Amino acid sequence: MRDFLASGGAVIAMQKDAYNAIAQNAYDIKQAVAGTLMSEFDGLPVYGTPPTRWLYTSKMKDVLRRIKVDAASNTTAQKG
Repeated sequence: MRDFLASGGAVIAMQKDAYNAIAQNAYDIKQAVAGTLMSEFDGLPVYGTPPTRWLYTSKMKDVLRRIKVDAASNTTAQKG
């Protein structure tokens, strides 16, 4: 996966099966909806989102914003 990501990148898994295939912990919909579903794969952060049927909802937008902020802060922490 590192070959496809820029330095400091992250993986956002938008499907439960995709998340479970690469994450160290199991997909949990409550954590996904709260925007706190996170794991690692080969040292890369992996974020899980709510089901794709929520794609155009305000809740999904909130989760994606939260992931963006968290990923940016992790990238900053890794550089420092």
